[in-house]
Amino acid sequence: MMPRIVNGGYVAIRKISDMRNIFWGQIYVVDLPEFRMVKYLRRHPDPSMVILHSDNPAYDDMDVARSDIRSLYVVEAIINYEIN
Repeated sequence: MMPRIVNGGYVAIRKISDMRNIFWGQIYVVDLPEFRMVKYLRRHPDPSMVILHSDNPAYDDMDVARSDIRSLYVVEAIINYEIN
């Protein structure tokens, strides 16, 4: 599992051109019509949907139609640091 992204952390991302090739359980930046989110993608029983899963237990999973995803970026690296 990748390290947790702390508040103010940076992520290095790479755009996915073919959304048919999703690595389930990997963390992605998901661009939806109203939001951009950093979430784990999980397989949904309905192949036209995906599950967006947050590392933060305060947030529930979200079922999203694949057709609602405008673009998808795989998270290649996470850079966390603290400012004192």
